[in-house]
Amino acid sequence: MSAIHVLSSSLLVLLLALVPLGCAPESLGDDPHDPSPPDPGDYDCTSLPDTLAAETTIEGARAYKGLAFDNDGDIVGNDESSLIKSSYSGDWRVFVPGVGTVEGMVYLPDGDLIVTTSWDDGHMRRITPSGGTTVLVHGLNAYSVVLGPDGLLYAAGWDGAFRVDPDTGDVDTLMETGHSAPWSARTLAFSAQLDRLYIGTVDDDGRIFYWDLDEDLEPIGEPREFVSGVGRGWHDGLGM
Repeated sequence: MSAIHVLSSSLLVLLLALVPLGCAPESLGDDPHDPSPPDPGDYDCTSLPDTLAAETTIEGARAYKGLAFDNDGDIVGNDESSLIKSSYSGDWRVFVPGVGTVEGMVYLPDGDLIVTTSWDDGHMRRITPSGGTTVLVHGLNAYSVVLGPDGLLYAAGWDGAFRVDPDTGDVDTLMETGHSAPWSARTLAFSAQLDRLYIGTVDDDGRIFYWDLDEDLEPIGEPREFVSGVGRGWHDGLGM
């Protein structure tokens, strides 16, 4: 399992570190809407490196928090005002101006980009490859968003965790936390076997939780603590 942290100002630095939440790579097969678990294969979790696995500095690229890669290999980031597209060589251009502070983003199979904000208006937006923008959900206040193997969006933020239909904008609240809770959801990641949903948090103890899932990706019971002491408790990136 890998956690990705992004730090940026005028430069973009990608840091990749490994945390043993599971070693199998996630594969959705040919059909992204098929929720059947893939064969995880055989992996040695004891062989994970203890140090930084890779670091690349991309001159000229910009990103506030979240990142996404389009079909052309360009990096999409946010400079707290606009969405910026940058090539691996460091050339950049404004993709969508005036969107404000964007935090989470993920591409859909059709090439549209989903972005979330939790500080400005809190909207989740859907953006076409040409830059056309539609508000998908008003005031969701999600920090992060991932595309689930069922083709739905899974978002997390101060107020909890949510499942969103990318076509209709319908929201299913999976968990409510709120600012007064001991911890709040921040990032999400599915296990390789698709039987767990891991939850990165804002939490003084640096805890990561997991939720058991049934075969329809419905949560079973309540989230349970998986590990504590992971960083300072602001888990900006979480991935398998």
